[in-house]
Amino acid sequence: MKPIHTKYLARTGLLTLLLAGTHSTIAAPQLTQQPETEGSALFVNSNSPTQNIAGFEFCCGQYNTYQEHTFTNATGALLYLDGGHWKDSFSGVVGDRLFTSFGSGYFSEGENSSYFGYDATGSIDSPTFTIINDYINFKIGGGNNNYTTANATAAVLLVNGQVVRHATGQNRDNAIAWHTWDVSDLQGQTASIRLIDNHSDNGVDNALPYLLADEFRTANLAAAMPTTQDYVQPELVGEPLFINANNTTQDIAGFEFCCAGYDSFSQHNFDNVVRNLTSLDGGQWAANYNGAIGDRVFSSAGDGYQDTYDTSIEPIGEQATGSLDSPEFVINKSYINFLLGGGNQLFDAANATAALLIINNQIVRQASGNNSTDLSWHSWDVDEFIGQSAQIRLLDYHPADNSDTATPYLLADQFRAADIPATQNIAGEINYSAAPTTSSPATEGQAAFSSSKFPTTHIAGFENCCFNYDTYHAFNFLAYGDFVRFNGGQWASGLANYVGDRVFASYGQGYANYADTTGSWYGWEATGRLLSPEFTITQPYINLLTAGGTNTFDSANATAIVLRVNGKIVRHATGNGSETQLAWTSWDTSSLVGQQAVIEIIDQHDNTVSDGSLPFILVDEIRQADNAAVTPLTSSIVSQVDGHKVALQLNMGDANPYYENGEFYIYYLQNSAYHSWYLSKTDDLLTGTFSEEIIPASGDVNAQDRWIGSGSVMKDQNGQYHLFYTGHNKDHYPVEAVMHAVATDNTLKNWQTIDEHTFTGSNGYSDYDFRDPFVFWNEDEQRYWMLITSRYNNQAAIGLYTSTDLASWTAQPPLYAETSTLNLEVPEYFEFADTPFIVYSDQRNESPVVKYLIKQNNQWVKPNFDALDGRYFYAARSAGPENERLLFGWVPHTDGRNDGAAPSWGGDLLVHQLHKHLSGELAVKMPDKVISQLNSAMPISPTWTQGNVQVQTNSASLQANSAFTLPASNQVNRLQFNISSASANAVTGIQFRMPVAGQADKLAYLKLDPTNGNAKFYFDGDEQNSTNPSIDINLDMQSGVHVDLWLNPQSGVGAIYLNHYRALSFRLYDLAEYQIGLFSENSATTASGLTRYSE
Repeated sequence: MKPIHTKYLARTGLLTLLLAGTHSTIAAPQLTQQPETEGSALFVNSNSPTQNIAGFEFCCGQYNTYQEHTFTNATGALLYLDGGHWKDSFSGVVGDRLFTSFGSGYFSEGENSSYFGYDATGSIDSPTFTIINDYINFKIGGGNNNYTTANATAAVLLVNGQVVRHATGQNRDNAIAWHTWDVSDLQGQTASIRLIDNHSDNGVDNALPYLLADEFRTANLAAAMPTTQDYVQPELVGEPLFINANNTTQDIAGFEFCCAGYDSFSQHNFDNVVRNLTSLDGGQWAANYNGAIGDRVFSSAGDGYQDTYDTSIEPIGEQATGSLDSPEFVINKSYINFLLGGGNQLFDAANATAALLIINNQIVRQASGNNSTDLSWHSWDVDEFIGQSAQIRLLDYHPADNSDTATPYLLADQFRAADIPATQNIAGEINYSAAPTTSSPATEGQAAFSSSKFPTTHIAGFENCCFNYDTYHAFNFLAYGDFVRFNGGQWASGLANYVGDRVFASYGQGYANYADTTGSWYGWEATGRLLSPEFTITQPYINLLTAGGTNTFDSANATAIVLRVNGKIVRHATGNGSETQLAWTSWDTSSLVGQQAVIEIIDQHDNTVSDGSLPFILVDEIRQADNAAVTPLTSSIVSQVDGHKVALQLNMGDANPYYENGEFYIYYLQNSAYHSWYLSKTDDLLTGTFSEEIIPASGDVNAQDRWIGSGSVMKDQNGQYHLFYTGHNKDHYPVEAVMHAVATDNTLKNWQTIDEHTFTGSNGYSDYDFRDPFVFWNEDEQRYWMLITSRYNNQAAIGLYTSTDLASWTAQPPLYAETSTLNLEVPEYFEFADTPFIVYSDQRNESPVVKYLIKQNNQWVKPNFDALDGRYFYAARSAGPENERLLFGWVPHTDGRNDGAAPSWGGDLLVHQLHKHLSGELAVKMPDKVISQLNSAMPISPTWTQGNVQVQTNSASLQANSAFTLPASNQVNRLQFNISSASANAVTGIQFRMPVAGQADKLAYLKLDPTNGNAKFYFDGDEQNSTNPSIDINLDMQSGVHVDLWLNPQSGVGAIYLNHYRALSFRLYDLAEYQIGLFSENSATTASGLTRYSE
C-alpha cells in the first residue's frame, strides 16, 4: 500500500492515520527491588551513629525528643512529640516506627504524656547531610497539600536554605508509599529534610490533616519513578523541545510569542498550519488557565485575525478547528513533558483534541486534555526514539457544534525534553501490533448489536430473513436504495469462511413491493446503504468478516463498512478483493469504550463502472471482543475535522423540531421498528448532522413505551430542557400515555425519562387516543400548556392540559373539537404578529393533510383555505423565530418505492417556511434559507420542446398545447418564475419528462387549474386518481402566479410554492432522471423571470 503522508492529509482535514507498531518500555532510571535496604540512611544522629533516626526508630525521650536526636528547628506540636510513632494501624512501614505529625508527647519534662491529634501542626528539620548519590528514596503518606499552600502536609529538601525538591502524601488514610527524588544535579551539596504539617483538623478541604514519613535513604537506584513534579520549578527541568531557528532565545515550545498578526505560527517556524489555526496571533494570554507556565499558552480558540488585511484582533472562538506542526527537532532525552488542557478526545475519537508525536510520518505517541481549562502535566517515554527527528502536532478536530460534552478546543504549554518524566502516569504509547488475537473469532465476545423487535435473532451475523420487501427495517436496520428490497441476510451457499447460514450481501433476492411474493434477483447493479441499530461500544475490539470490493468509504464508488461514533466515521474497512472468500478484519475500539455507535455498510458501486474493484460488498459476523481476530490495520482509523454533516435526507415519521441559536434540532420518529426518537441538526436545510438515536423505544410487550410517538422539546422558565413524548402499547393499559424526560446535558441528545410523570387521558379524554403532546409556556396564562391529540366525548379533539411545574397536569376543556372518526394529530400552537394559530394534521383518509386553525373573537375557527399542502405532506410541526418559522413534515414513501404506487406511513423530510399572509391567513413559502443556499445559476436551455415554444435567457412563451423541458439534474435545485396568460382559464404548469429508449416517455405534471381552483400532481394517464396530491387555491392567471419549485433528486421529493401562499409536495423517486419544464394546455402562457439555481 502506498504510504499516506500525514502532512497532506492534515491539509485536507481528513487524517487516516498511520501508527507505529512498537512498544515502549521505561529505560531510566533503574528501579531497585529492595528499596528498604538499597543505599544507606540519609542522615544520622552524630551522638549515636548506629541509631536509625532516618527511619524514625527512636522514642521515649519525652519532651523535645526529636531535638534530642539532633533534629532541629522543631515548631508547634512537633516540639512535644515523643519520637517515632509505633507502626500499628499503619501500612507500608519499614521497621517498627515512622514519623507522624500527631501522636503522644509531653508539654514539658516530667509531665504526664498527652495525645496530640490531627489538630497538631508544626515543622521540623533533619540533621544536615551531604548528597552523595543520584537518588533520595523515602516513604511518605498523609495529606496531599503542596508545601506552598496554607494547609501544607509535605516533605521538602533544603539546600542552602532553599527548597529544591518537595513531596506530599497520597491522601490515603494511615498508609505510606515509596517516593524518589532525583538529586543527581545536587551531588556534593549540604542539605536537610524539612517535614511540614500546617493542616489543623479544620475541615477546610478534603486533604488528610497530617503527614507521615519513613526511611529516608541515599541510593544509586530509585525506589519509585521520580518526576519533574518534585522540582520547585518543573517547567525548568530539561530543555525546550523545539526552537525557532530564526530566534533561538524565544520560548516557542512554551508559546511565549505573539503579535505577528495573521498566520503568526507559520512566521515562528511552525509547519502545516491549516484551517482556522492560520488566524491565530501566537500564544494566548494565560491568565485564565490554571496550571499555565509563563504568560502564554497554545489555545486553538485563541485570539487572531481573519486574514492578512484584518487589523482587529478577536477570539477565533471555540468553533475553530485545524492543526499545526512544531518545528522539527531531534529526540535527545528519554522523556517529553508537556502541559495539556481542553478537550479529552484522543486523535481516533469523533472530535479529536490531541497532541501527537510524529516520526517518519507516523503517529507514535498521543495525548489529550482533561476536559477543562486546567492544564496538567503529561509525559511520553521516548527513549526508544533517541536520535530520531520528530515533530509535535497539535490537533483540534472538534467544532463547537454541541455534539458532545467535551471541551471543543485544545490547550497546550511547555513542551520540554527531559531525563525524567513530569508525571508517573506515563502514557500515550500506540501499539497495534501487540493486539491480543483470538484463535476463535467466530465465538469470541458477543454480537455487536441486536434487534429490540427480534432480540433472539442474530442480526449482527445477518441471520435475519424472509419478510420479503423491506425485511431489514423489520429487524431495526435502516435500509436505503436497493437494500430496502432485500429479504434480509443472503444465503451463504457458495461462499467460504462465513459464520452461520447467512451473510450480508449487496446483491441477492429482493422484492419489488409489499405485494410481491415471488421476488427477483438484484445483481451487482444494486446499490444502497444499511445502518445497524445503535449500540454501546463495550469492548476493545470489533471483529467482522468482509469480502468484495476494495473502494474506501470516501471514494465515488465505495464498497465499504464504517463505524460511526457521535455521527462521525472513526473506523473503516472495505472488502478484501475476493468474490467468495470472506476474511476477518479487526478495529481497535479501546479508546471508544462507553460510546454509542452504529455500523454503516455502503455500496455505491454499480456494475456499469470498471475500476478494478468488485461492485459489491459482503459482511458477516460483527462482534465485540476482548481479543482481535487479526492485528488491526493502522489505516482503519479515520480522524477528520468534518464528518458530522451529511446531506439532509431523513427517512422519518413525525417531526418534533426545536430551535435554538440559529440551529434547528430535528427530532423525529425513526421510520422503522418501534419508532425510536432520532435527532439531526441543521442550520442550512441542505445538510444536517448524521442522525442519532436519542430516545429508544423499549420494544417490551409489557411496557408503556413499547412503541413511542410524537411529542415536543422545550426549555422551561428556569432554563431546563424537557422532552415530552407518547408511549404506545396496544397490549398495555393505558394504550397511550404522555411520558416526560429531562436533558442530562446541553447537547440535547441525552435524556432521562421520569417514569412517575407518565399520565394518560382523564376527565373526558380518551386513554386509547392520547398522544402528540406539544408543551410551551403560555405567557398570558402564566402556565405551561400542553396540546394533545385525543378523543373527547367521542369527538376528535385538540385537548388541553395545564401545569405550573411540568410534572403534574390538569385537564381543561378542549381548545377545539369536531366530529370525525379519526383524529386531529400533532397539534401545535404559535403566534404571528399576536395572531394565535394552531397547526395540525387531519388523520381522515379522505383528507390526510396539514391544516390550521385561527383564533378569532376568542374562538378557534377553520379558514376557507385551511389546508397548507396536499396529502403528500403530513405530520408537520414547526420551530424557529417568527421571521424564520419552519414547518417540518414528511413526504410519504410509496409501496415498493415505486412512483405512482400507494403511499404508506413515513417518508422523506420536506420543509416549508410559515408566515402570515397580508390577508391575515397562515401561509407557506419556500424557505428563505433554501433560496440563499441554492444561488448558483443553472442555464435555461431547453433539451426538448413540443408545439410552439420560444425560450430566451429568462423567459419562455408557450402557445396552447406546447411544452419544453430543461435538462435533468441530480443536484438539489430550484426554479422560480411568474406565469401568466391572457386567458383567465388558462391551464398550465410544470412538466416532468423521462425519455425511455424504445418506449414512450415517462411523464408527470404539476397542473395549475384556475377553473377548478386547485393545483395537483399526477402521472400521465392517472390524472383522475383521487389519491393524487392536490391543493385548493385561487389562481389569477391574468395577473400572474408566482411559482417557486424545489427539487430534491437525492430524496426523490419536491414541492411547488404558489404565490408564497400554498405548497404542493409530491413524490418522484426517479426525479434525477426527469427533465423539468413547463407546459400549456388550452391557452398561450408566458413565464417571466425564469431562473434555475443549485448550490
